[in-house]
Amino acid sequence: QLVSRVKQSGFNLTPKKVFDAPVLSQLAAVLAQLQQLHAVQPTEQAFPLLPIQHHFLNQQHGNINHWNQHISVALKQPMEPAVLSAALSQLVHHHGALRLRFSQDPQGQWQQVYQKLGAETLLWQSQAADDTAYQALTLELQQSLDITHGRLLGAALVSMADGSQRLLMCIHHLAIDGVSWRILIDDLWRLYQQGIAGQAPQLAPTPVSYADASQQFSTWWLQHQIDQNFWQQQGQPQPLDPAFYRDRETLKVTLSAAQTQQLLRDTVPALSVEVDALLLCCLQQSVAPKQNLAVYLESHGRDEQVFYGLDLSRTLGWMTSLFPVTLAAESNPQTQLQQTQSLLQQAKLYSGLDYGGSQFRASAASAAMASVTFNYLGQYHDSDFSHWCEPIAGEGFDQADSNTMLTPLVVNAEVSSGQLQLHWEYASSHFSAEQVTAIAKRYITQLERWNGQTSRAHGQADKRVLQPLNDAVATRTPVFCIHPVTGRAQAYQALAQALGGKRQVIGLQSRSFIEAGWFDHSFDEMADCYLASIKQQQAKGPYTLVGWSLGGALCQELVARLEAVGDEVEFVALLDCYVPGFEVAEDQWQSSVAQDKLRQHLGILLPGTSEPQLNQCLSLLNQNPPAQWPEVFAQWLTELNLDPHTRASAQDIMLSWAVEQHYRQLCDGYQLPRTAVQYVSFWAGEPAGRAQAMQNKLSKINTLNLQLTIATDHLGIVRAPQVMSHLVSALS
Repeated sequence: QLVSRVKQSGFNLTPKKVFDAPVLSQLAAVLAQLQQLHAVQPTEQAFPLLPIQHHFLNQQHGNINHWNQHISVALKQPMEPAVLSAALSQLVHHHGALRLRFSQDPQGQWQQVYQKLGAETLLWQSQAADDTAYQALTLELQQSLDITHGRLLGAALVSMADGSQRLLMCIHHLAIDGVSWRILIDDLWRLYQQGIAGQAPQLAPTPVSYADASQQFSTWWLQHQIDQNFWQQQGQPQPLDPAFYRDRETLKVTLSAAQTQQLLRDTVPALSVEVDALLLCCLQQSVAPKQNLAVYLESHGRDEQVFYGLDLSRTLGWMTSLFPVTLAAESNPQTQLQQTQSLLQQAKLYSGLDYGGSQFRASAASAAMASVTFNYLGQYHDSDFSHWCEPIAGEGFDQADSNTMLTPLVVNAEVSSGQLQLHWEYASSHFSAEQVTAIAKRYITQLERWNGQTSRAHGQADKRVLQPLNDAVATRTPVFCIHPVTGRAQAYQALAQALGGKRQVIGLQSRSFIEAGWFDHSFDEMADCYLASIKQQQAKGPYTLVGWSLGGALCQELVARLEAVGDEVEFVALLDCYVPGFEVAEDQWQSSVAQDKLRQHLGILLPGTSEPQLNQCLSLLNQNPPAQWPEVFAQWLTELNLDPHTRASAQDIMLSWAVEQHYRQLCDGYQLPRTAVQYVSFWAGEPAGRAQAMQNKLSKINTLNLQLTIATDHLGIVRAPQVMSHLVSALS
């Protein structure tokens, strides 16, 4: 999403660049060098299929033209048919994958080529009396696609009897995947808005075409040495009768919100595995606990090692990678989990594309290599498009009844609305409803069992809270800087730059900004996690800590824990440290000043929002604790007509407010620990008198070896030149 937003602003960026340039100034320099994006000119020649396309076209499907993906949404505002039709045509013209035509050569080999946009109308204008009529129209549209004539997209604007409108759009899977849909819907809405405003259509350039990606894959695969021994051990031919979509049934089971959060926050980090490894382990234990289980896995396939140097962030097309793994039966669950984790690491080294290149290029149909398909889709948050539409549940008729399912059992897992949801699709010709229900129940039981074995415990490390702010210095231990009440560590950037080449500075940031829905229960919990995370980075003392504001109090919590186990603390600096009893009244949520400040922020970010709407927002926040603000605020935003980027920015602002006010609530009744170490302390001299009063109270609890009052305020002390000079001298 970061890459996409940057590109919408006219700059080029790749995920790798984000990780290579973690400091904002470095990232800005990269953007300055890569400002110009140029649209690629599509080739007029046939070009190779990607592995997933080969696999699909070599299956024995009853209706190869009817294997689609679709969206079906209720519109929150009416759409103009002529403008929408023009936007669809412009969309197809811009994204070449939507203009592909497929044919077979004299040897029966499939090939694809771009075709020019024809005069055929892409948009149907229809009416439907009820849901039954709408479903009939959906099936008709799905059946209208034809890959040999290049009709890969169809859309319908449907007027319902109640006066509402629905938009239906289906695209043949050969031209689309899950990643592509976000690009496509965002572009469609942009083109429609430009059309309504009478503006010329303009989209961000697409620097890499689907054909470019195909050619790059072919080059990579010919040059790459695959691990034949590894892949020969994965999967096994399945002596199964084909399963057809006409026999498909579905079952949905859900893990509770509390169990889901425990799974993601506690269990997975405690086990030091990826989420999909644990989910796969539970699948093995539920489906075939005493036998090896061959499973098909999917990945998005846009692997930077394979497509090195190509910017695929705006490339539409089916790039999914499909590959088998064999989960070995193992009586010890812990051993099985670690084996699964190791297996996935090797299988996903190139996102499974090395297997795809070697296996899916066979011209003849190959036997299925797995009996189950599993796909973990990750965490899904509120749609970026909810400002103009809402999804409609129901049968989409994406596949023809005569088409074959990849495997008789397919499991799709995702975290949506804070809950792990598992969608079990099965062929009734192979499984009974009772069998699948029993398997699904065993699966949930396995997850809950893992949660029970790794229930929340203090001292659980989370490496993600560690945020390096400059380069490591091999001969010196790091300086750990603890976040203030805002939860973010970027304020230590000035210190990191000043210590560049002398000491590495590692900020500790709140888990609330790295894991959706996370809010710490207490300062004790935070300190235990931070200490365990620091010890993963630096196993033994002496330790060096710096804390500004609330970070100063957390530093003292860390010192108390280090002293308790006999670890050496070399140096601790407190920058205008938080002292209980000296809270600034205007910063507390109960203050009208704080609420007016948020109102101003929202008014600037959401121009046109009425006073009653803002009042409603503040009323909702006042009725809920800060930990629930992001969810409450997201629901409030759905009532506004906002573009995706404005909506996302508003949610980011609200998360920051929620984290800060949550920490301020945790301060209620808090007492600092007593420690033996002597602290170096710097205090903001503004407002007058406050620094001396805070020093006096803190010195009654812990020893302040050096106390300096600086002519600045609380926000300025973390980058005040006098403070930087003292710290650089002490830490160098």
